[in-house]
Amino acid sequence: MKNTYRNHLLPAIVLLLSFLIQCAPLKAQPVTYESWMPLSSGTAGTIPGVRSLAYLDTSYLAPQLLFAGGKFDSAGGVKASRIAVWNGNSGTWSAMGSGTNDEVDAIAVFKGGIYAGGKFDTAGGVKALHIAMCNNTNVWSSVAGGLNGNVYA
Repeated sequence: MKNTYRNHLLPAIVLLLSFLIQCAPLKAQPVTYESWMPLSSGTAGTIPGVRSLAYLDTSYLAPQLLFAGGKFDSAGGVKASRIAVWNGNSGTWSAMGSGTNDEVDAIAVFKGGIYAGGKFDTAGGVKALHIAMCNNTNVWSSVAGGLNGNVYA
């Protein structure tokens, strides 16, 4: 009986190993960029004081979005209080509601909204101690009562 199992097991192992070898990942090719591109023309595209970035690729549904947070009051010439969003399709910056009252040092993108963390205690005019969530209609809300210290990551 031992030989029967061995006779069936050996071909299965050989088949599995050959499959794994064929499916081994290929060596990644390095990505090279020819040049940097501004997010809008001239100095209006610069945002001094950026502390955090987050990217959302929704190209299958809507535009590709880049969120920037930091210590600034405008983005691309548009008034934006410490957090703004870049629309990759239209090439424009937008404010995220009324933003926050102090700097944004961390941004995370989730299905339900954009989470921001930092030194602020209000977001969108709502009390939000150091962490807040902005939904897809630019309405801010506090996250579980907030935190008792600044958020940096």
